[in-house]
Amino acid sequence: MQSLRLLLYNIRYATGTGPVYHFPAPFSGSLRMPRGHLDRIAQFLREEAPDLIGLVEVDSGSRRSGHRNQAEHLALMVETPYFFHANKYSQRSPARRLPYFRHQGNAVLSSMPPGVTRTLFFDAGVKRLVLETSFDQFDLLLVHLALGGRTRKRQLEQLTEIIAGRTKPIILAGDFNTFKGWEELKPYAMKWGLVSANTRHAPTFPSRKPQVELDYILHSPQIRALRLHIPRIRLSDHLPLVFDFALPG
Repeated sequence: MQSLRLLLYNIRYATGTGPVYHFPAPFSGSLRMPRGHLDRIAQFLREEAPDLIGLVEVDSGSRRSGHRNQAEHLALMVETPYFFHANKYSQRSPARRLPYFRHQGNAVLSSMPPGVTRTLFFDAGVKRLVLETSFDQFDLLLVHLALGGRTRKRQLEQLTEIIAGRTKPIILAGDFNTFKGWEELKPYAMKWGLVSANTRHAPTFPSRKPQVELDYILHSPQIRALRLHIPRIRLSDHLPLVFDFALPG
């Protein structure tokens, strides 16, 4: 069986974490990128040597990132030949016309040549993107769900429609913002026929003292889980997930 490594990480637009993030005003750190911080994230990614990287909260070229596409920069630094970035807001969203927001999205980096890559959008919420990347033996879906419980429920129900009828194994990963943890997501995972790579349901947020499980890698049972590791690294307010798995056949 072919074994692969997927790394999932909400990098918070490489804006860092800690008290300095809220200096001189609360959340003012969201408007700047600490010097060298993106390169520190790249170094961590290189050390983990993943075949696939799913990145949540990536800047495609705002003033905050020095007008640099973070996904492209990380792909060059980590030496993954394929990368895909898409804005997390729907085509008609007012956020597409706002500074910073119009560059905010998610990305997939891959050492393997993909098939079709496409962007789907939920009908509800501000963050609506489902970034889908197809490979020979499985499909990868990357999401960042809504903060509001009612909207998040609608998005989870729509994921049921997106997943239904697929014959190829899938990996569904991302920041689900499930503030009730696995108990909130479990009924949907059962409906989708997916299992969690994080079988202990270890918390992933906040990185300084993890309390709640927000970040998930779910997969079809045909995909064999080999190991899940959650590095205790504080380059973001989320912890990354590193998933080793084997493909059938």
